[in-house]
Amino acid sequence: MGEILVNNTEKIITNILEQARRERSVMLEIAEHRADDIRSEFLNKAKQEAQYVIHESENKAKNIIRVAQSQVELLIRKQDVQFQEAIFENLLKAIREKIDVWMRSPQYIDQLKKLIVDGVSVLAGDHFILKVRQEDLSLFDVHHLQNVIHQIKEKTNRNVTVELVVCDLEIMGGVIIYQGDQHVLIDNSFDKRLLRSTDEIRMRIARNLLK
Repeated sequence: MGEILVNNTEKIITNILEQARRERSVMLEIAEHRADDIRSEFLNKAKQEAQYVIHESENKAKNIIRVAQSQVELLIRKQDVQFQEAIFENLLKAIREKIDVWMRSPQYIDQLKKLIVDGVSVLAGDHFILKVRQEDLSLFDVHHLQNVIHQIKEKTNRNVTVELVVCDLEIMGGVIIYQGDQHVLIDNSFDKRLLRSTDEIRMRIARNLLK
């Protein structure tokens, strides 16, 4: 999404993950204390129940204790998953806010043109419909359109025509590219590009918290 945006976004991700790792350390320490209390409570209760059945089956008594221990472990895992999901949502929010600020900078129009050129270059045909935000229509004057067409010509050795229209979907920015028949598309909206990165973000969160 632009070298400056990528670098700044990377800093945001790094800072949030570092803070999250510290918070998780504190959370796990608290969880362990709670787990000890819960474990003792469960085990005491389990042992009491086990006393009633010990004369019937030793295995049944052990199973009661085993179930109690599993419930404690499940509770801790559930808290950890909820914590990771909260970090993920905070990261996405921070990235969206950074993108929103960056789109007001002069670099945004250059990145938008690059997304158009890269997308059109891999599609067949000579006429393309470019769907952008209403705000982005005003950014594209005749000079910008001619520059995009020229770049496509240099990259593909094709003469193409492009038509800018308002996107019928709500997008943060970027462009959705259709061939003239509107049957084939490349979604270079920031929303889709961010969505394609969610698995990597989740993996980074998990790796970071395990350090």
